Amino acid sequence: MQVKKFEAKTMKDALQMVKEALGPEAIILSAKDNKKSFGLAGGGSIEITAAISEKSLSKKQYVENRLQPKAKEQFRTQSAKSQRAYIESSITRRQRNSQLDPRIGTGAVAQRPMTTRRYIDIDDEDEISTKTSALSGRRVDDLLNEFVIPQATIQEEKPRDEVTSLRREVHALRDLLSQMQNSSAGTNRPAMTQHPGAEYGLPFELSANFEKLSAAGMDPKYIIEILEKANSELTLVEKKRKSLVDAWVARYILNNTHVSGEWLKNQKVHLFFGPSGQGKTSALVKIATQLVIYERKKVVILSADTFKVGATDQLKTYAQILNVPFEIVRHSIEFSQIINKYAGHVDAILVDYPGMALRDIQEIDQLRSILPTKEIGTHNHLVLSCSSKDQDAYEACNRYQVANFEDIIVTKIDESYAHGFLFNIQKKTEKPLYAFGLGTKIPEDIELATRERVLDLIYKITKR
Repeated sequence: MQVKKFEAKTMKDALQMVKEALGPEAIILSAKDNKKSFGLAGGGSIEITAAISEKSLSKKQYVENRLQPKAKEQFRTQSAKSQRAYIESSITRRQRNSQLDPRIGTGAVAQRPMTTRRYIDIDDEDEISTKTSALSGRRVDDLLNEFVIPQATIQEEKPRDEVTSLRREVHALRDLLSQMQNSSAGTNRPAMTQHPGAEYGLPFELSANFEKLSAAGMDPKYIIEILEKANSELTLVEKKRKSLVDAWVARYILNNTHVSGEWLKNQKVHLFFGPSGQGKTSALVKIATQLVIYERKKVVILSADTFKVGATDQLKTYAQILNVPFEIVRHSIEFSQIINKYAGHVDAILVDYPGMALRDIQEIDQLRSILPTKEIGTHNHLVLSCSSKDQDAYEACNRYQVANFEDIIVTKIDESYAHGFLFNIQKKTEKPLYAFGLGTKIPEDIELATRERVLDLIYKITKR
């Protein structure tokens, strides 16, 4: 008697593993639900203990070893009843032709008795094995014709147990082949569902983390990078503790998330770039309000967006509400005049640029014409929406390299459920995160980017 344990994500997968490893005669001794809920993880598994007699297992292994790989894969996907019928018919035939000892699997062979049939009418054992193994992709009728005894031979001999047994085997084989063809027609599904991450070589213990990070919208490239490192650094015992693995992954995300850390750095002039519709102007107004009301800073608001109708009027209205100076910039030369005008009296100058796709050289030249000269030190921000597709955001980053942005402001975080984008964009661009836009309220819905907030949004630790 052999006893083995099997562990899988669901009961269905676990039973499929028992059937594949031990065969249709396996007996389920116990089933255990390993579902737990520690820390950030909540995954679980099903553990099944099954047993099989040595004799039954030997029968199954004997039949499988005589099948070619494709036929073996199809055999494993059949129902237990069909497998049992095929195994019994194959063993019966083997006992008849080779006179195996009743202890199947020992390989003890008795001396073959003399046969009364002509040599030309006796199928070679290896030839028959080859026929039965080449099941995949062939028509049922064509294959059965190779196993049917010619009619003339049957008429010459009296019906015997051997002929009757062969006919039963042919009918069983016909049924099995029909089921194989019906189950494989029009589908390429695997015989057994793999656990999440298995296609990347990740063990079952890390499948819950793979699912969680994938659901959070993290790029598979970075998920594999994280979990492969976890797999190499954690022991098997540690990997079985979901809370410990979650803690390790959380620490990795914290250590590999880069943020600016300050509202104002050494530079007074802050430029805001980004494609249209990303929330660039709203982010500028929220930051200006944050600096004026909470930081008690003196601020000047400039608008270089003379392309969009009403853009300057909207920004001018906000400047009046905050009671801060407002200017319009139409060319890079004007920056020097404005800087000289306000440099000694304000703490920050915030400049709103037009939303451009930068798809052609004409738009790039337009943007360059309103950039300040190199003598003026600036801090440049790229504004992107969290609801953007990763590929679109990456493309925008590539195009706005012309603006030499230094960090990223992510807006519309409240409109997105999967926040893996935050980790993806700073890893892809190698630029730190500057601030997060969390809603439409001014200035409540703006906050300085922190590593803890990124982890919070990815793992949904808090509800806000």
